[in-house]
Amino acid sequence: RVPYWVEVRGFDESLVSWSFTADAIASASMMLLAGLLLSRTPTRFVIMGACLAWVLSIGLMIVGANAYYMFASTSIFGLAVGTTMLTQAYILAEYYGRGFLGAIRGMVLILTLVASGAGAPFNGYIYDIIGSYIPSWWIFLGMYLVAAAILFTAAPPKIAAARQPVADPS
Repeated sequence: RVPYWVEVRGFDESLVSWSFTADAIASASMMLLAGLLLSRTPTRFVIMGACLAWVLSIGLMIVGANAYYMFASTSIFGLAVGTTMLTQAYILAEYYGRGFLGAIRGMVLILTLVASGAGAPFNGYIYDIIGSYIPSWWIFLGMYLVAAAILFTAAPPKIAAARQPVADPS
C-alpha cells in the first residue's frame, strides 16, 4: 500500500508513514474493543464487519485523492486487521470445537501467511503488467465482499448435546 500512496497518489513519504502509524494504533485499539464485541455479538458477524471494513478501506484507496482519504483508509484497514487477529481463534473454536483446534489453527495460519505474503507481490505483478494498482484493489475488494457474504450466510454452530451416562445394567 505504501508505493500506491507515495508513487501513484503522490503523497509525501512522511505523511504516508504517519498514516501507517494510525493504522497500527487503530489495529491495537480494535483488538481491545473486539474482545467486548465478541462477548455481545456472534463471532461470524464480528469477522464479517472486519471484511466490510476492508471493503471500505480499499474503496477509499481507489477514490482517495487527499490525505483525509489516506488516513481514513489506513485507519479502517487497521481496525479490520485488529479485529481479525483476535477473532480468528474464536471462530475456529466455535465451529470446530477444541478437539482439533491446534491442527486446524496450524493449517489456517499457513494459508493466512501464504495469502498475506502473496498479496504484495501480486499487486506489484499487476502494476508491472497493467501499469495500475486499481485492478488488484478491485480483486481484493471483491474477495472481501465474497468472504462477508459467506460469513453472513454461514449457519451458527450447533452445540452438541452432552452425552448421557449409560446406566449400569447390573
